[in-house]
Amino acid sequence: MNYPQLILPNSIEAVLLQKNFRVPPKPNPPVLLVESNYTFFKTLFLIGGISLFYISILLGLITTIISILVLISNSTKVANDGHKKRYLEHSKIYHRQLDFHYSMAKLSQAELNKAMKKHKISSALENIKMPYIAVDYKKGLAHNYFRTFLFNTFGNNIIESAAIETLSSEFYSNYKNFSTRHYVSDFAYVDHSKKICIAIEVDEPYTLKTKQPIHLDDTVRNTFFTNHKWIVLRFAEIQVVEVPELCCNYIQNVIALITDDSLNLEMLKCDVPSVSKWTEESVKNLIAIDHRKLYLRKLDDPIAHEKLRTELLKKMFFIPAQIPTEEKNINFDD
Repeated sequence: MNYPQLILPNSIEAVLLQKNFRVPPKPNPPVLLVESNYTFFKTLFLIGGISLFYISILLGLITTIISILVLISNSTKVANDGHKKRYLEHSKIYHRQLDFHYSMAKLSQAELNKAMKKHKISSALENIKMPYIAVDYKKGLAHNYFRTFLFNTFGNNIIESAAIETLSSEFYSNYKNFSTRHYVSDFAYVDHSKKICIAIEVDEPYTLKTKQPIHLDDTVRNTFFTNHKWIVLRFAEIQVVEVPELCCNYIQNVIALITDDSLNLEMLKCDVPSVSKWTEESVKNLIAIDHRKLYLRKLDDPIAHEKLRTELLKKMFFIPAQIPTEEKNINFDD
């Protein structure tokens, strides 16, 4: 999957892939069992007959029989009370579902699509895990640069170093050799009122100091967030350096995809030039020429940076097929 990468929770993706929704079926009414003491009286008759037989021998049996009858009576009452409570609870749910069915049945297809999308998205995000701000690693130059654009565009909806409070063992137990520390996103877009959380990640192909490849496979990390109903947006570092405005526009489009009831996944627009996902082999070439420095140093040279940005905006792809060996010969081929 090339950058930018959009990873959705399964429940959200299923809704966004739908084009035409159906009217929800009529719910089945709850059943109220008819109370009957038939079993109680049958038991009473049986025990009474036995007690008459033994009463001349063991008068103490009367006390035992009375105790048994009281226990049976109490257990029957408890069972009936429990059923009544469940019936009343199910009855409330039934009437809400029935009212919803009839309200949806009156709508045109276009109106139904909007109403059902809104309902299903709201249901899918109902128990979303909200973040807390965690202590994370030192931020890089590109992170700080992109942060300015994010705050200018989204204001207080952006937080840094967002983590989710959860029992790590519940999720991590299926994975081997895994640290139990919580994942921390680079940034997060958080809307508490609409219950929308988007982990915004900036992926580098390798570390600057040790030249170790990174972000070769973020499946486990992505799944951690989507399992908690978060959306994950991953940008390549070069994208947030060269076209930060377009990255912010794409985030806005993803938010609209969730909040605009008339949109589906096919309508999502992305103007961010695509970056090929690096592999174990291709990242060796990037490391060999220290590719990250070729664009990170542009942040310290406004004229060169603006020139490169202009070139990139004219093209739809970067990270070239043939990687330049000298900075002055940078050629972003399609």
